[in-house]
Amino acid sequence: MFKIRKLSNKIIVLLICGLLICSIQACSASCTAVYVGPDVSADGSTIIARCNDHQGVWGNHITVTPRVENKSSRLMAVCEDGSVKTELPATTYKYTATPYMNSTKA
Repeated sequence: MFKIRKLSNKIIVLLICGLLICSIQACSASCTAVYVGPDVSADGSTIIARCNDHQGVWGNHITVTPRVENKSSRLMAVCEDGSVKTELPATTYKYTATPYMNSTKA
């Protein structure tokens, strides 16, 4: 009788620990992205994969901002209503981003 009670207590403790571990993992909020360039992929293609763990209902998309050369006096809004702006360099690099779909800048 004592061995059965001791065994059932161990099972209960293991179940509680398992549930705690699962609940901790469910609360984590981290995004993961994988970018593979044409020089590294087998067929020369570009592969972009992104997982958004914070809000599963928010859609994601990819934007490509082209390179700009020798255009001075360019401004970029740094707040959503456009009231604050900053000056951009005359030449900027091409880059990709994965903003949220509900972003006003997307």
